[in-house]
Amino acid sequence: MERILVNENWYEPVSSRSILESEYEQSIFRYSKNLFPGYWCIKFNELIYSDFGSVKADMVLVDEQYRGWTIIEAELEHHSLTRHVEPQMQKLINGRYEQKHADAIFREKPEMEQNRLNNLVRNAYPEFLVIVPKGEANWRPTLSNMGVKMATIEIYSNITGQRIVTMSGDKPKSWPERHLTKLLKDQKFLPRAFQVETPGALPNGDSLTMIYNGQLTTWRVISAQKATFLLPNGTLDLEEQSNYSILQSKTGYLEIVEN
Repeated sequence: MERILVNENWYEPVSSRSILESEYEQSIFRYSKNLFPGYWCIKFNELIYSDFGSVKADMVLVDEQYRGWTIIEAELEHHSLTRHVEPQMQKLINGRYEQKHADAIFREKPEMEQNRLNNLVRNAYPEFLVIVPKGEANWRPTLSNMGVKMATIEIYSNITGQRIVTMSGDKPKSWPERHLTKLLKDQKFLPRAFQVETPGALPNGDSLTMIYNGQLTTWRVISAQKATFLLPNGTLDLEEQSNYSILQSKTGYLEIVEN
């Protein structure tokens, strides 16, 4: 049995068969700031519809700069992979994520910027992460083939009932320093425009001022139902075959750089 010594106190692993799934979820919420830095961890029980049936998740991570989001399913390791976990994740990864899901997240965290959250949920497909209290190696190949990440968050307790957790395995997506979003060249809808990979990362508004090649440039923001585009005012020497990203510059301006 693995034990952990912290400040001269021994912590013993807590059997997952002695806790409820809801209790396990609360432990994840309690330590979420340290487990998932740069993310908000939010309860997420809005019904999700898919061609495989309806389902509810447990929680969601939203990047604090609105660059991405991750749907989390907390499972106890004695749950059946084939009868429970796999069908659950099949519904989640094929789910239709709509405005009501952004509204549900906002109700749980009303200090978020609602328009940016709406843009994120509307335009960016989420990641998926299964969290278990004990590592189940035989789960990983199945979940990986489904495009689902897997992490182990194990709970330990000392003789006085104080708890700590350890985390191993996969983590939610991270980004390079100052990176906000990639720009994708649009060849059909607006030939001179760039599609924004994660529109929620950008400030609200119908225009943007950004630095390109050391000079300020202005852009129109065009929001379609399932995509957001940036169209430059005037003519800029952007190479059609090059890849670009938007960064937060040290001067406070947004900046377009070639990857």
